[in-house]
Amino acid sequence: LYHMARQELDLAVAAFNAVLQSQPTDSWTLGHLGQCLQMLGRMDESQSAYERSLSSNPDEPSAHRGLASLAKARGDTDAYQRHLDVCEKSIPDDPWVQGEILARKELADPAAAIARREGLLAANPNDLPNLARLVSLCESKGTLEKADGYLQKILAAKPDDKDVIASASAYFRRTNRPERSLELVQKFAAGRSRKE
Repeated sequence: LYHMARQELDLAVAAFNAVLQSQPTDSWTLGHLGQCLQMLGRMDESQSAYERSLSSNPDEPSAHRGLASLAKARGDTDAYQRHLDVCEKSIPDDPWVQGEILARKELADPAAAIARREGLLAANPNDLPNLARLVSLCESKGTLEKADGYLQKILAAKPDDKDVIASASAYFRRTNRPERSLELVQKFAAGRSRKE
């Protein structure tokens, strides 16, 4: 964990693998190895480590959390829900789990979630994660004009952030406005080339 906390992920992987040499079925170690591999972008190896963890201990929370995260990233909603349900019972205080549970509840009643989040926005207008969630909720309700307004605030705050641009571009493509997506990416690319 020392190396994980310091973001020395390759060293953490080596340390976890060293433990697994003598304890190959240690579910805790396998779960944390999976987290490191996932953070390194080695998704197939991460998936394998999480699955090995669960074969040793079907209740290992870190493995369920990791598998929920991987399932969400690849759009496997059944696996995501199944693993998140286990996480909700086993690690309800985990910040990632709490955020995912809140997002699931918000999707069940987006109008109430939007009202609550707009109240939060009034208190803190620069809360970018809240603005991003408002974009998502408004998109799910079909109120694209409101979603666009929240997205413009994010873009104004982070005009040079490639992840924000990629997310905004994907939003415009999802909402059948590919021309807005292209315009945004072209503007970003032009700005980057002027800086270089």
